[in-house]
Amino acid sequence: MKLTNVLHNSIKGIANFYHTLGDLVTPRHCVSCGAASGNSYLCAACKDTIILRPTTGCCKICGNLPSSGSHGFMYCSSCLANRPTYDIARSATIYEGAVRDMILALKYKQGTYLVKDLAALVEGCVRASYSDEQIDAICPIPLYPTKERERGYNQAALIAKELSKNLGVPYMPQLLERVRHTFTQTKLNSEQRKENVHGAFNSSNTVADYVYGRNILLVDDVFTTGATCSECASVLKRNHAGKVFVVSIAREQ
Repeated sequence: MKLTNVLHNSIKGIANFYHTLGDLVTPRHCVSCGAASGNSYLCAACKDTIILRPTTGCCKICGNLPSSGSHGFMYCSSCLANRPTYDIARSATIYEGAVRDMILALKYKQGTYLVKDLAALVEGCVRASYSDEQIDAICPIPLYPTKERERGYNQAALIAKELSKNLGVPYMPQLLERVRHTFTQTKLNSEQRKENVHGAFNSSNTVADYVYGRNILLVDDVFTTGATCSECASVLKRNHAGKVFVVSIAREQ
């Protein structure tokens, strides 16, 4: 391990220690509204605003909610027109309010103390959505190495690792690698997102024997159009993966 990585991990460990020590001295404050929140990172009022996404009555593939008046499982118009490469995608919550604040704190404010709470939401989604499916490995959507070094960690990897522990399913981040830097997807439309991530990922020959025939659960923080997840599923299936499932903390409406 490089010295810079050792120093960074040491600093992060010290920061987490003092964050925990601070919880013993003073009450925590809500990540979303700032109010005193006892031993939780969200106050009761902000917890009540979290909207869990339904696991039924949505698109059978991507989990998109049906239009008004539709009932039961269905295929959304987007999946009918251009079916994703992944088999099923589900998200625990809607990307707004308290959950959005938690994800942004995790990504941009070193909020790694939120991993357990966010992973618990994801775990509930997996248990509700994939109870009838065999999952052989859990793999996070990878960051480009430069981006991961700048941030200090991959937020999806932290969630995936905690989820792996909770579900008792192997954590295997080596199944995917990001081989090309991509621009932020935030302001891109659906077609631009697909183009942006095309060729950005790889599943190397060194993991082909493990990937072959196995069902992989991809973990991401926010699901928008699914372009990134579909590209990742494509490279896994080129290595002859069985099914590729997706789970995210939240989905943009």
